[in-house]
Amino acid sequence: MNTIEYVKFVELDPAEFIPLLNKEKLRKHLIDHELFDVELVKSWIASKIEVDASGCKVRAVLVNANL
Repeated sequence: MNTIEYVKFVELDPAEFIPLLNKEKLRKHLIDHELFDVELVKSWIASKIEVDASGCKVRAVLVNANL
């Protein structure tokens, strides 16, 4: 059975997001911009943390401990 966890972005290493955010299939749904690197991911995560602090829960989803 799969396990699903919802974790705060601050609990994850930003580098873990790079392969996911740079997938071509996902990028079709994002605003057109350069490929993500660690610095760009950190900036993106910081914006999500701001949204989370404003009252909207923003979480990363882990399925079987995988992002």
